[in-house]
Amino acid sequence: MKAMTKGTSSGRMIVGAVFVVIGSLLLLQRFDLVYFGSVWEFWPFIFVLIGISKIVNGFNAREYGAGIWMIFLGLWLYVSIQHLFGLSFSVTWPAMLIAWGCSMIWKSYFINSYRWSRG
Repeated sequence: MKAMTKGTSSGRMIVGAVFVVIGSLLLLQRFDLVYFGSVWEFWPFIFVLIGISKIVNGFNAREYGAGIWMIFLGLWLYVSIQHLFGLSFSVTWPAMLIAWGCSMIWKSYFINSYRWSRG
């Protein structure tokens, strides 16, 4: 049986607690006890939370990179959907190309440095 590491169990606890809080707030809104406006405006922040979780619980450069990518994706979606600073998908799509290129460089650098360090 595989033992859980401390980082993995604490990450699951954080994600679980976030789900409990979000679910509780949504339930309170459904019962008209509180009103938060349109909660669905903030759905891209799910990617941000997943990214933060990957960075906090990351054991290697690949997981850190995936976390950064998820955070960028969530923020890009939010800015583009909400038209913050006058930005939209038609204006910001080149940022995705830049981020994708950075991701490829990140992976290439750390994969090559890992191979060289192992001999």
